[in-house]
Amino acid sequence: MARSQILIDLVNSDNNIESVLMRMKVILFDLNNTEINKWIDSEIEGYEKEEDVPRYRILTGQPYGDYNYSSNYVIHTYKDCVIPVSSVEFSVNENIRKIYLTDSLLGITNLLETKSTIENIVPTVYYKSILTQEIEILKMSYKVNINQVYSILANIKSKLTSIILTIEKDYGNLDSLDVFSEETNTENIEQNIINIIYDQSIEIGDNNNIKSSEVGNRGE
Repeated sequence: MARSQILIDLVNSDNNIESVLMRMKVILFDLNNTEINKWIDSEIEGYEKEEDVPRYRILTGQPYGDYNYSSNYVIHTYKDCVIPVSSVEFSVNENIRKIYLTDSLLGITNLLETKSTIENIVPTVYYKSILTQEIEILKMSYKVNINQVYSILANIKSKLTSIILTIEKDYGNLDSLDVFSEETNTENIEQNIINIIYDQSIEIGDNNNIKSSEVGNRGE
């Protein structure tokens, strides 16, 4: 069987993920599955709430900032430097260290093109709890390594590839964009797609709704 053009386009380019998602929206529309449609729309338009953000969009920042370091009764001041992790990793709320990237695909692309800084600024109320005999925090934020942002795009691309291959296996070439008839039993394919999207971290109940999920769990 010849591979679908949508799959060929996806694997041959890093710049058309949004276009592939739009085409998948058309192909999967007849499934009328709320969770699948919500994922596609959220990736294209952005996520409205942090709690809806899937795991692969939750990034871990590294502590940067200005601080005084005391050594042998001499104080050294460092600006916009990595703050020693051992001094702060247990003192800051977990949610401040995590950055939930809610941006649309276009927004992520713009972030990468403009090399914008992605960071969470740590409120000054935490500075006192971070204070040690050696370190005094003057300014601090958690910044994301740009490679983590590239990994989001790679993750979405991998999921789309798996979804397309899964549908092709059962229904053949997708070029017509008209894959599922009204008579088709789609329960299994819907579950497979949702498992791909959420890394098999959910339990599917009646009507293919999510009963329990760790997606977007913020550790609260």
